[in-house]
Amino acid sequence: MERQGLETAGCGHRASLPTRPPLPPNPAGHATYIVGGAVRDALLCARPKDWDVVTGADGAAVAALFPRRALCVGARHPVVLVRPPTGRAFGPRTTEVSFLGGAGAAAAGLAAGAGVPAAAALAASAAGRDFTVNALFYDPITKGVHDPLGVGVADARARVLRSVGPARASLDADPGRVLRAARLAARCKLTLDPDLDRAAAGAAAGVAALNRGRVSAEVAASLAHGAARPTLALYARWGLLDVLLPPLARVGGAPAWRGRRAEPGAGPGWAAIDALDAAATLPAPAPTAVWAFAVAAPLVAARVADAVARGPSPSDLPADAFVIGAVRTALDEVGGPMAVVPRAARGAAAARAASHLRRAAGDDRWTPVFDGVHQWRGELVAAGWGRGGCGQVARRAGAPASAAHAESPPKAGTGAAATSTAAVIAATVAAFYAAQT
Repeated sequence: MERQGLETAGCGHRASLPTRPPLPPNPAGHATYIVGGAVRDALLCARPKDWDVVTGADGAAVAALFPRRALCVGARHPVVLVRPPTGRAFGPRTTEVSFLGGAGAAAAGLAAGAGVPAAAALAASAAGRDFTVNALFYDPITKGVHDPLGVGVADARARVLRSVGPARASLDADPGRVLRAARLAARCKLTLDPDLDRAAAGAAAGVAALNRGRVSAEVAASLAHGAARPTLALYARWGLLDVLLPPLARVGGAPAWRGRRAEPGAGPGWAAIDALDAAATLPAPAPTAVWAFAVAAPLVAARVADAVARGPSPSDLPADAFVIGAVRTALDEVGGPMAVVPRAARGAAAARAASHLRRAAGDDRWTPVFDGVHQWRGELVAAGWGRGGCGQVARRAGAPASAAHAESPPKAGTGAAATSTAAVIAATVAAFYAAQT
């Protein structure tokens, strides 16, 4: 088992994890580590977004340390969710505490007892994780990284996404891991291990059988944070568009994955995806209505092109009404059987597009995502279509004709973005220490 400092991962600076040791060695005989995504992001020079902790204590002991702030969940793989001291609800700043070794360690008789847990217990915990870059443990005492598999830090340094164990077996055990692979490779610009790439190309059937809520959450996490183009490129590469967003698969022109990046989509409408990625940043993701419109845009562009080709007829809607009607139809289609776009967000996206069409210029950072509506109206008018009719369609979409944007981006300085995540985890672990002393 390797143990190295975070500064050795090739990032050029120390990772943004707690720098002062908030715990004495093994409080009450239980070692505690930060694990998973926070360590991975620190090694990849990204700001950690969420914090998971693994400990040698049991669930009852952890819950007792945080009265009225802890919630035990999960039957097969139990974890304890701990709210920060200032939080009233479980949300983005919740710390997830799991147990060292998990089911694999328990089966091997490797329960973490007093003193530093056995290397075998850490290895058992790492062996149950999805990717090698997620199987790393940060020790807040030594400020070093434990790498039980011996390849996690090297893979992070080389920016390679590799399964723990054979990729086919890993994805068969949990098909949702292929969605996570797309998200991590796209957002962190990682090279795919060939074994994982091959296995992912055969995982579509497993994804189709997943719980819709889980799929919707994974898709939203992938598309709303500035990596929609590479995510869609990976979906297309692995045949997942046919399952998740069938209309996009049929319209064609999806972005193509090349190494660690994706080439732009070919054809009208895909520019909205690039505008979305340019505007979306952490920790303020794109509102659902915004990324839903961007995903629907290639379908709208295709409908407008067909309408321009056939020309208007006496019974045709005016250009504005046709555009918003096409937006509504496309949003319903991308919602699809997997329900990746919630119904409420479809109405909000159509209303926002109608509001944008009535104005020559927008008023927020998401304006470029919706600029296609002006282009589509211009193409229809140039082909002989009349103008007007936008307000009526907006009312059908569930918003008054005078409605402004139906879904506003979060204001700076409020919510989760206003609190330092590093301070939250430091306070949480410090509370763990205080309760033990």
